[in-house]
Amino acid sequence: MSTHAEDALEEHEGSNPTTPTTVHEAEPDPFALSDEKIYLDERQRLVKRRDELGDIFDKGRVALAGGAIALTVTMSKDLVSGMTSEQRVTLALGWLLLTASLLCAVLAVHRAGLAYDRQVDVLDDDRTSALEQWTKSEPERSRTNRHAKLLEGFNIASIWLLGLGLVVGGTGMFMAFAGQPKKSEPSPQIIKLEVTSPSVKKEIIMSNSDKKQPSPAPSKSTEQKSFGPKDRPVTQKPSGGGGGTGNAGQGGSDKK
Repeated sequence: MSTHAEDALEEHEGSNPTTPTTVHEAEPDPFALSDEKIYLDERQRLVKRRDELGDIFDKGRVALAGGAIALTVTMSKDLVSGMTSEQRVTLALGWLLLTASLLCAVLAVHRAGLAYDRQVDVLDDDRTSALEQWTKSEPERSRTNRHAKLLEGFNIASIWLLGLGLVVGGTGMFMAFAGQPKKSEPSPQIIKLEVTSPSVKKEIIMSNSDKKQPSPAPSKSTEQKSFGPKDRPVTQKPSGGGGGTGNAGQGGSDKK
């Protein structure tokens, strides 16, 4: 029985000795993205985000420099007068802390840009071999951007100069605030005496006016003329009336 099975197997193998086995391959998905497309889209997204961060970085530097200048001018004109030394020290410390916070924010934006650049480099690692071979074969047509290194150096120098300028300016304002002498204020006791003692103030004003104003001279028009003793009024009649009376008396005596 086993011999019959072996004979049947040999007969089956000998019937098609050269027929290959066919393997059906999977058809590509028409909606699937290729590796090249994924790479280009990801790289474009990173470059766009890096450019946006570059704009924010430039605006932050300009705003920080202009705001520091405006704040210094405002404090030197309006806020310094009438402040104690403790208030000046507190204000200067707060200004320095706020400036340090803004500077750290600008540095964070710069570091984020460097991080995006690094991610672009990671994506470019598998694409650089052919470029390196082409650059070595034609060095005069190298595609290396030498201006990118200079631009990065200028950005770093701008950050350091901005930071040093803010630190030096803040230190100067701090020293000016702390070293400014206090204004002399009148004694509160004297102010209270002047306000609550009007009689004393009036006497002082009257005494000063008496010293300044001379006594007026007597006027001639106000002098009184006396015609006799002060205890006797003047009753003498004019001379014409007396003569008439005398003649009348003499006439009467003549008639008699």
